[in-house]
Amino acid sequence: MFEFETKEAEFAFKDLIKKTDESEPCRKEYASKYDSSTDIWVETWSKNKEVSKEQAVALCSNEDGTKCHVFEECGLYAMLAHEPLGVWGGTVPSERKKK
Repeated sequence: MFEFETKEAEFAFKDLIKKTDESEPCRKEYASKYDSSTDIWVETWSKNKEVSKEQAVALCSNEDGTKCHVFEECGLYAMLAHEPLGVWGGTVPSERKKK
């Protein structure tokens, strides 16, 4: 089992998981473009490259421009867990390191 650095991070993760339903924009993006070498997920995860803040927010937004329904919970978890990789709730790794 995964161990969280803090209880706050653990609670935030559990809250995030309870609220996800696989309709999140990031999951759709990931599923539709997983094999692409230009895919934002491949770039941010396996190659550990950072995207711009604008790209991060766009990834975490629906087609109509509204934020994902777990945007806040996702970003909160990433901040509390000091998530070192990827886009979470419109945040990027360098932004999370500042907090």
